Amino acid sequence: MDRARVRITAELDKNLVQRVRTPNPFAPVAKRISAPILHWSNARSGKDSGAATENPPSTIRSMIRLAFISFGKLKGTDGHPDFIALCEACTKGGSKQCRNEVLTQGSRLRECQAGLDIQACTRMLYSGSASDTRRRRAQGPAALNEVFACCDPDIVMVNELGIPATIHGPGKQLFRWVSDLAIQHEALIIAGSFHDARTKYNTGYVFSPNASQGWAAFHKQVSAQDIGEVISVPGTRHSMIVSALDLHVAVITCLDLLDYSTIVPLISMRLGLDFILVPSHSEYMDTLDRAAMLASAVLPGVVGIANYDHGAGKSGSLFVFGERCAAVKDQPLTQAAGWLTTYEVPWASVVAGKKKALSAVSKELEWLLVAPAIERA
Repeated sequence: MDRARVRITAELDKNLVQRVRTPNPFAPVAKRISAPILHWSNARSGKDSGAATENPPSTIRSMIRLAFISFGKLKGTDGHPDFIALCEACTKGGSKQCRNEVLTQGSRLRECQAGLDIQACTRMLYSGSASDTRRRRAQGPAALNEVFACCDPDIVMVNELGIPATIHGPGKQLFRWVSDLAIQHEALIIAGSFHDARTKYNTGYVFSPNASQGWAAFHKQVSAQDIGEVISVPGTRHSMIVSALDLHVAVITCLDLLDYSTIVPLISMRLGLDFILVPSHSEYMDTLDRAAMLASAVLPGVVGIANYDHGAGKSGSLFVFGERCAAVKDQPLTQAAGWLTTYEVPWASVVAGKKKALSAVSKELEWLLVAPAIERA
């Protein structure tokens, strides 16, 4: 009986080794839904094949410093109902009945003349109060100056909805000032995002340290309806990849980190991507942290989150190869109502360890997030 069991087990093991797992049908489809787009031209290859060239030894920095700025949480009362016109009657200047009915709380919605779904065209956009916006516009530059003075970071990231903007857009003067600051300090600045009533998108901006590049916009790809955020999602979904400081940095927003179709194309870049950075405005920091830890291990690389101001130890996080990094600083800002969390990543060690970390990635996770088929062993 024991000998028969041994023979059966050995034969079964042999068959399992020879078997090839069926392709993961979701990974190729995810790449068609949301594709990485490379911004700015002084970059290594950004193709999602992962065939990017590694940093030449002469350009590898010994240390990368990151500073995450976390401003206060927006309240439910900071939400503004908005509306996308449904039909010709909505858009004519003489008839605004549809829009008025939707935006007037407590009124009964009538049916659309064109038979369209009125609820599908409502939006809930968030911005701070007028006084809060004025305060942030005054304190924002002070906060950035404080951060550069105290830790001289290479990368600065402000939390989602942290841009001091009205619902109708950020101030051009502030943007010119931030752009000049990025160039002056040779730093990449990720300026969070804001709800833009002009486009109905949650829009963020990245400022390059290269004077010829200026800034680029990115959009959130998933609407967090369960927490009251109702925004438009871009018809063509793209994750921004920026090339700066001899690094490839992906920028996605909050819930995008938990979306399979967003994260799979990024992870598929493998050695072609160094950082995934995530401005966030979420109460579910633990959930985001688990996703960031997993993504940093499978990439392998660095994944960081700047959330709104939760207080000590809860406003930001950074993971390298699946391990949480300890913050160098975790303290309130002195020049603004906000929180500062800073990290130092020994970049030469990360570059040296990427291939080793890649070989240690779980085969199950590779099948789920990267490879179309994996040998079963």
